[in-house]
Amino acid sequence: MKKVLALVLALAMVVSLAACGGGSSNNGSSTKAIELTLGHTNNTEHHYHTLSEAFKKAVEANSNGAIKVNVFPAEQLGSGQAMLENVKSGTQDIVLDPDAYLANYNDLFNVCSLAYLYSDWTQTDAFLQSEARTILEKAAEDSGFIILGWTANGFRYFTMKNEIKSAADFQGKKLRCGSNQLVIDLFSALGMAPTSLSMSDTYNGISTGTVDGQENSLANIVGYKFYEVAPYVVVSRHMYSWEPLIMSKATWDKLTADQQKILKEAAEKACADDYAYCKTSEDSDLATIEKAGGKIVKIDVTELKNKMTPVNQKYTQGKSAEFQKLFSIIEKISSGK
Repeated sequence: MKKVLALVLALAMVVSLAACGGGSSNNGSSTKAIELTLGHTNNTEHHYHTLSEAFKKAVEANSNGAIKVNVFPAEQLGSGQAMLENVKSGTQDIVLDPDAYLANYNDLFNVCSLAYLYSDWTQTDAFLQSEARTILEKAAEDSGFIILGWTANGFRYFTMKNEIKSAADFQGKKLRCGSNQLVIDLFSALGMAPTSLSMSDTYNGISTGTVDGQENSLANIVGYKFYEVAPYVVVSRHMYSWEPLIMSKATWDKLTADQQKILKEAAEKACADDYAYCKTSEDSDLATIEKAGGKIVKIDVTELKNKMTPVNQKYTQGKSAEFQKLFSIIEKISSGK
């Protein structure tokens, strides 16, 4: 069903984009409305949907209705990886996806997925004002994507079916994760067996024993209620993930300068508001989990760091000069220099 829906949307996009080259009036409006598809993996109660709807509202208002944005939540257009591939090919216009997925197209994004890269939100604030952001946006464009704005996936926590008291308790556990090889290697270093599952299949995967747990931002843990089937929520904060709003360069290049400006300004505002929300929501998310019966587990993360450090080193040594420059900038940010 998802494949059929994606095909129908792709055909609709081709028809709607034919208007991009037509005559335009104020605010980039054209003789026929342009319709853009925006997909994300979360439900309609999640803050990503709030972001998407805010972006949609601003684009449609500022273009006087000349640009329409159709939002498809909850993996209606496919998994996060599948949607990003659709955006790459131009059969989908926009997706909200973790930065780790972009590493499958450009190695520079592996820097973002290193373990314990950031320790607090002050450091992620600094990234947004740094040259590192510019470098990654260019890398994305070179790979066929336009990053319209940056919001947070957030600091990541493990949720496990069995009680976790120390790093040793992760040994032998099957963990749901995405497709990024660096991330897979990080969890393998903890003695776990990483297993790729879509977000929509993860709850059932834990319930049936396909996996023993998963790791995610607190907002996703709350949104998908993973704590119901994996009640031990480990305060590891082992990784920080960005969630850029990513547009197909093929679509972007067919738009006028005025239309591009409308999309960019709407995205930056919606992403900035969402990022600000994420910075203040961790405590309330933990309280929600605890109230619902989840167990908040605090462990010494030193051993986690020690086991993951060799993987960080593997993915940062012997890289290109551009990679080393990017890593150096972010390393300075994370060290507070």
